[in-house]
Amino acid sequence: MDTAFWSFLAVVVFVLLLWYVGAFSKAFNVLDTHSQDVVQSLESSATLRRKAESLLSDQRMRKDGIAVQVSSIMRSADAEASVVATEGAQAVNHMIERSVRSIEAKVFVLEERAKKVALVEIAEKGKLVAIELMRHDLLEGALGSKIIMRDIDLIKEKLN
Repeated sequence: MDTAFWSFLAVVVFVLLLWYVGAFSKAFNVLDTHSQDVVQSLESSATLRRKAESLLSDQRMRKDGIAVQVSSIMRSADAEASVVATEGAQAVNHMIERSVRSIEAKVFVLEERAKKVALVEIAEKGKLVAIELMRHDLLEGALGSKIIMRDIDLIKEKLN
């Protein structure tokens, strides 16, 4: 008998001994346990993946909701800014109109005063001219001076 036969026989005896001791069943049990752990890990991973996808979807929906809210807030702010700008422009225009009316009234009063002062000065100048004419005897007698004095009194009444 040669060594190959004895080697083969030793391997067969060794395998039978392992089978007798239960090494194969323990090895298969370990492999089964390991495969069950792998299956549980895969199921757990799939569950975690579904949760992560759900959270991601929720976050995207929240982000979209926030974007809609921001857009709404911006439109509202633009509308309010437009209203405020319009009201401000109207208030400024109103103030300008009031100022213009006030200035026009003051100018009118000053013009009226200037007219009165001018008329008084004209009357005074006319009076001086009339007195000067009387001095030079351009008008004769008391009748001329009465006419001039009457005209001066008429001018004064109109000025007052």
